[in-house]
Amino acid sequence: MGEEALRSLFGFVVEGYQSPEDIDAFAVHLHGFGVTETSGQEQAEREAAYARARETMDPPQVFRMGPDGVLQEVSFDDL
Repeated sequence: MGEEALRSLFGFVVEGYQSPEDIDAFAVHLHGFGVTETSGQEQAEREAAYARARETMDPPQVFRMGPDGVLQEVSFDDL
């Protein structure tokens, strides 16, 4: 169903049967752009914000589905 949605909306499919009317998605050329900030200030501010967030976060929790279908917390040693 997803492939048919791609075909009807965009004219191509990625997997499955391709119709002769489909566009060759791999033949479409796209432009890519990169944005850089030359002073480095923005990256430094981002890294400082990440460091502050990590300091305030609790340790990560890991859950696994139990035999009864209920999520149960497990330790990293159990993984």
